[in-house]
Amino acid sequence: MSTSMDRLIQSRQHSSRIQQLVTVWLATAQSSTELKPLLANWSPTIRSIAAEATFLGFPKTIRLCRVLLATLECALASDGPLSTKQQQAITIALNGLGILVATPSADSVDVSAIVRRLSSDFQLTDTTVNTPLKGLVHDHIMSPSDVSSASTTSEHRDMDVYLNSRLDSLDRCYEEETWIVTQLAGLAEDLASGTHSQRPASRLMAVLKSHKIFHQVDRVCLAGRVAEANQLVVVDSAASERCQTNSLKTGYSCFVNPEGSLFKMRPGTMRIFDDSERVLAAFSHQNKPAQRSIALIADMGLRSGLCLAIGRGADIQGFLFLNSCQQDLFGDITVNFAPLLSLLGLVATIALDANGFHRTVGKGSSIDRDVPHCSTLFVASEFKQHVSQAIQRRIGPDFKANVTVSVNAQDASFLYLPARVAGTLAEIVLRLNLLHVSQSADLHFEVECHDEQVQVRVLHRRNLPNLPVQEWLNANIQLLNANLINTPLKIQADETYAMLVFPIEPVLTSHQDLHYSIVY
Repeated sequence: MSTSMDRLIQSRQHSSRIQQLVTVWLATAQSSTELKPLLANWSPTIRSIAAEATFLGFPKTIRLCRVLLATLECALASDGPLSTKQQQAITIALNGLGILVATPSADSVDVSAIVRRLSSDFQLTDTTVNTPLKGLVHDHIMSPSDVSSASTTSEHRDMDVYLNSRLDSLDRCYEEETWIVTQLAGLAEDLASGTHSQRPASRLMAVLKSHKIFHQVDRVCLAGRVAEANQLVVVDSAASERCQTNSLKTGYSCFVNPEGSLFKMRPGTMRIFDDSERVLAAFSHQNKPAQRSIALIADMGLRSGLCLAIGRGADIQGFLFLNSCQQDLFGDITVNFAPLLSLLGLVATIALDANGFHRTVGKGSSIDRDVPHCSTLFVASEFKQHVSQAIQRRIGPDFKANVTVSVNAQDASFLYLPARVAGTLAEIVLRLNLLHVSQSADLHFEVECHDEQVQVRVLHRRNLPNLPVQEWLNANIQLLNANLINTPLKIQADETYAMLVFPIEPVLTSHQDLHYSIVY
C-alpha cells in the first residue's frame, strides 16, 4: 500500500479536538470519588464522540455512546448516590470509550460485555439502549487538518465476468475446481426445484471452502434489490468463526447511494476492493459520512471483498458479496475465473428468484410513477401530497380526500421510499374501506418513531364490535402484507389503528443531501 494511502487510512481517526477532550474528561472522572455530580455535563461530550463516530463509521463506538447516554439519563433520574457497582460499571465504560477514541480498531474493548453490564446494573431496557441517536451533527465534523488529500480513485476495481472468449467451455477451470463446479451445479438444481431454497449463503460458503483462494472467504451474503428502488435487503448471509459477529443478517436492509456506481453495474460485472479501511477512508476524504454496510463489514474484521452483480439483461436483481478477513484476497482474480464466477452468478440468480426477488415492475409502481422511487428525506408537506395523489390515482381524478399529517419534529429527519410508502398507504385505505368509514373523507396520518422503526398510523374504525369484523381485518392485513414480501415494510393493526412500519434511516443534520444509510 502506498504511503499516501497509509496516510489516508490513518486519517480515519477521531479529531484531535475530540481526543484531547476525552483525555481531560477521563482524568476528571478518574480523580473523582463520586461520579453522579459530573454526569449532567457528560452528555454533550458523549454526543460529540458519537457524532464523529457516525461520520467516520465506527459502529462499536456508536453503540457504546448510545448505552452510556441511556445510562446517564437513568442515573440522573434516580434518587440517591450511585452504588459502588454502578460507579465501577460507568468507569469501565468510560475507559473503554477512551480506548476506542484513541484507537478505533482496538480489539481489547469488549463493547458487548460493557453494554450487558450497564444494562444489568442500571436496569436498562432494549428499547432504551437501542434508541437511535438523532440530530448529532450541526456542522462539518472533519476539518482540513483531519483529512488527507490523497487520491481515492483506487478503492475498488471492476471486471466483466461474461467475456464470450472466456465462456466457451469449462476447460479453463483449474483441475481442483471440478468438484466445486459439480457442487454448484447441484446447488443450482436444488434451488431451482425448490428442494433446498433455504440458506443458500451457507451452502455456498461450504462449497467455496475447497477452493485454493475462496477457502479464505469469511462471509457470503446474498442481497436482493427492492424493485425500482435504491434499497437492498439481505436474503441470506453466512460468516466464519473468524468473524466476531454477523451484523448484516437475513432481513437487514439499507439504502445505497442513488447517485453512486453500484446500480450502474451491469449483471455479470464483478467489483473488487482490497481493503474496507481504504473504502471508509475514501468517505472521510470526501467529507461524507460512512456508508453503514461497509462500516459494519469493517467492524466485523473483514478487509477485502468481491461483489458480483446479479440479474438478467441490463436489470440489477441483486448482488452476491464475498468478504475475507485477509486484505487483498481477491487481487489475483482474473478472467480465467469467469466460468466459476458465472456459476456463482447462476446460483445467486436462482436463489433470488426462489426468494421472490424477481426483476419485474413492482405492484402499483406505474400508478405512482411520478412519485420518487429512491430514498428521499421525509418532508411532511411532500409526504401529504404523495399520499393524496396515490389515493386519488387509485379511486379516480374526481375524488378529493382531505389528507392531513402530524409528525413529531424531532422524528422528522429520516429517509424513506415515497412511492413504496405512499402507494402502500393508499392500498391500506382502499382495502380497509377507510374512506367509507370516514363519512367526511378525512384521513389523518400520524408519523412517529419508536425504537428503530417508523410508524405511520391511520384510524381504521372506532370499534370492533364482533369477532367477524376482527377476522375480516386480520385477513385483509395478511393480504396486504403478501404484497410486501422482500421489502422492509410491514403492516400491522390493533383495535384502533392500521400501521405501516419500516426501519428508521436517520440522516445527519448537515448532510441531508446524502440519501444513503449511515451508521447511527
